[in-house]
Amino acid sequence: MTDRTSTRKHDDGTRDAARPRVVGAPRRARAVVLAVVAVTALAGCRVDGLPGGPGSPSPSPTSQPTTTPTSEPTVEPTPDPTGEPTGGPGEPGSSDGVEVSVEIEPAFSMPNLVETRLKQARADLEQRGAVTVVVVDARDARAGALPGAANGWTVCAQDPEGGDLVRASQTVTLDAAPNAKQCP
Repeated sequence: MTDRTSTRKHDDGTRDAARPRVVGAPRRARAVVLAVVAVTALAGCRVDGLPGGPGSPSPSPTSQPTTTPTSEPTVEPTPDPTGEPTGGPGEPGSSDGVEVSVEIEPAFSMPNLVETRLKQARADLEQRGAVTVVVVDARDARAGALPGAANGWTVCAQDPEGGDLVRASQTVTLDAAPNAKQCP
């Protein structure tokens, strides 16, 4: 190996002080030396005190289950499960005195009925499962529901909006006028 000195030149023209640099030692030789040092250091480590390491006793299973309760938790599993439940819920399908009833109400996605004939809009809602459809005169909201609105009328607005999820028991309101030109 030879010693050489090297200097580093900066952008501003100044140079670092000269420092010796070892040249000629192959990288592989340096890697081998580092590996030997690491293996030597690890060989001196002891793991006797760690659970599962060398020197720790291996637990031997007991042949007989304990018949009396122990004061501390045991690490050995019990060989046979008990035949009877020790508490908690009963068997599947059994009743603990509590009844649960669930009703699932049908729902549908509200179609966009604006500019549709009232007759067609009612038929579409009925087919989807709507129970209550209220028709209101779009020209005069204060007039209230129009139970006898002619089916030739046109839907001007709707509540709920198109695309909303509607339960079958929910009321659908359609604002309608005799023709599309009279929609506000």
